[in-house]
Amino acid sequence: MNYRKLGKYPPYFFLINFTIAHKDMKKVMEASKHIHQILLQHLSEKAFVLGPSPAALARINNEYRFQILVKYKSEIALHNALKYLDDYYHDQYIKEKLSLKN
Repeated sequence: MNYRKLGKYPPYFFLINFTIAHKDMKKVMEASKHIHQILLQHLSEKAFVLGPSPAALARINNEYRFQILVKYKSEIALHNALKYLDDYYHDQYIKEKLSLKN
């Protein structure tokens, strides 16, 4: 359990893993950078944003996949950031089939 605490894993921290997927690698990279910037703007210095980086399975069904991992304890502004990202990427999914999963 001490290693989990040192590594900032549950039950000591909460985790959110975002997976961004699309057939166009450029769109995946742009969306990943955008999500990373939004998270950094809304989260405190106590939270950790890891990535963006290629997912463990970087390509499935001809779609490129990147991921971003967020480790946090208590983030008041996180809900606003998640709401914004959900609304924004819901519209992007309808327009361009750009997928954001968490």
